[in-house]
Amino acid sequence: PTPRHFTVMATLTATYAVLRVGTSTGSSGDCRAALDICPDGHLLSAKAVSGGLLGLNLKRCVRCNINLRTAMMRHSCKLCGFHLCAECWSLWMARDGVRSTSSASPPARSSSSVVPPPAPLVKPACKYGAGCYQRSAWHIAQFAHPGDRIYRQGLVSFSSGQHPEFQNLWQLFNFHDGTESGNLTREEFQEALQSILRLLPDCAPVAEEDAWREAGGPSTGFVNFRQFASLAEAMGLGLPLGLEKSGATRPCRFRVRLVNNDEGGEEYTCSCPCFEASKFGGGGVLCSCGHKLSMHRSDFAEETYSSIELQIRAPSPQHGVWMEGVEGLARVSDAEVLSRLQALLTDSHKPSDNWTRDRGCRLHGVHGCSWACAAKNRIQVPVGYTLRAAYRNQSPDLWHKYCLLKQAIRVECARSGGDVEFAQTSLVSAVDLDADLDKDCNEWRCFHGSSPENLRGVCSTNFRPALAGTGATWKESGSVKGTPLYGFGFYFAERITKADEYARPLGAGEEHEGLHVVLLCRVVGGRTKVVTNNDIDVDGLRCSVFDGPFHSIFGDRVSTLGKPYREVVVYDKDQCYPEFLLVYERQFG
Repeated sequence: PTPRHFTVMATLTATYAVLRVGTSTGSSGDCRAALDICPDGHLLSAKAVSGGLLGLNLKRCVRCNINLRTAMMRHSCKLCGFHLCAECWSLWMARDGVRSTSSASPPARSSSSVVPPPAPLVKPACKYGAGCYQRSAWHIAQFAHPGDRIYRQGLVSFSSGQHPEFQNLWQLFNFHDGTESGNLTREEFQEALQSILRLLPDCAPVAEEDAWREAGGPSTGFVNFRQFASLAEAMGLGLPLGLEKSGATRPCRFRVRLVNNDEGGEEYTCSCPCFEASKFGGGGVLCSCGHKLSMHRSDFAEETYSSIELQIRAPSPQHGVWMEGVEGLARVSDAEVLSRLQALLTDSHKPSDNWTRDRGCRLHGVHGCSWACAAKNRIQVPVGYTLRAAYRNQSPDLWHKYCLLKQAIRVECARSGGDVEFAQTSLVSAVDLDADLDKDCNEWRCFHGSSPENLRGVCSTNFRPALAGTGATWKESGSVKGTPLYGFGFYFAERITKADEYARPLGAGEEHEGLHVVLLCRVVGGRTKVVTNNDIDVDGLRCSVFDGPFHSIFGDRVSTLGKPYREVVVYDKDQCYPEFLLVYERQFG
């Protein structure tokens, strides 16, 4: 199902309301009349099931598949053979207004978020959930199943006694992420925590405040999928992770227990080796084997959070590029890698129109005077950069966190039909080196400059949100922190010339004394929000990422404003991995 499907259904119901009632659908009675139609727009009629010819009746409910026996009430379309039992008809009629009965309605979003589209019709959950054996494209389109994009809190209704069903942590997380932002607000996290506790009836009570703090929520006010999965497994929830790797084979995982009065039952397992979209409808989510795309999962998706750590311990797909048995900064000795890193410094240097106020004034330093004074007395910009040493950062913990969030963002980028479609964005610094980048989620390599002490700390524990705005950002007199251009986040440059503005030399007595250092980081941009002007709403940008469809900000100050540089901003530290520490020498003409 797509937003277009909901729009068509909404238009269809409104049209038939006018035809049937002859007025607007303002009253509750009129609204119910507008909903009492089949998917093709034909009016439904209610009647008691009769015995039919020879006393037999072969009609079945299209939702729950029960046989509509004599004297039962049914709601049917005479033109297309659409039949519902009384209970399923009640759910069908509630699709335009009822919210999920399993929990409270989703919390109100920030007023600075992207304006949401009109509320879609609420779809009834299939009675059989993941065990549904219906192979009808119509059934799959009309009822929500676990793993469907529409299977989210507030968009699916459940019959009495029915609860949401989750086959993996990704489905559980998405059920509570109602706006597909890739993050859970505090209120959404509370609901997700209750779902975990429902699946763990023997688990000791957990204080919501403690769980929120353990997941890392206080840092940003949101919890991403990696943090949520880590917490869920720590609580004892053994569900598979549910994330897919690019290019992995996805065999069908459909299983259902068949009732056999003689032997007590047996399990049917589909033997389909890989998903292949059906040629007979299903909108690309129904396989030729008759089962949904969500039922086709790779071996990687069936692994738990902790069990995949060894699989992503070293960069993929070039396993073995890490130095065996070493954690922390390991000096690079491979001549080919060093040559490519030098080429990156050369190619990413901007030879002209390359001074900004952040490089500083010869008389007063950085931000120590007016822009006019700094522009008149510019500090000289190097004409080139020579690599003197490179260190690869081998941190399994940071790499594990980065890869998991990257996989989640990659899956989100693959979704279609939303308000914002994924588009690849090219950066000068996004080169493959000895390990490829995932271009289907805008994975880039970018520079980040700071002091040697700060960069070593980043390699050890990653970026610290509390330090955002304490670097070269312009500050009020006497203040230790300023507000960066795109808000408090982590800033990266595609050109070494820009990152060099913030680099500092190694101190006396250190190896490579007097030389400068910079980080080369992997960054997952995902769906990036491009900003080309100076009309910057800092809070709105942050909300468009944490509470909207974007994953990063791409500050393009070149194309419209004519400024020297473009930069990337992310607000979640798990979206970046400090991969190389580069030691280089500035060259002056």
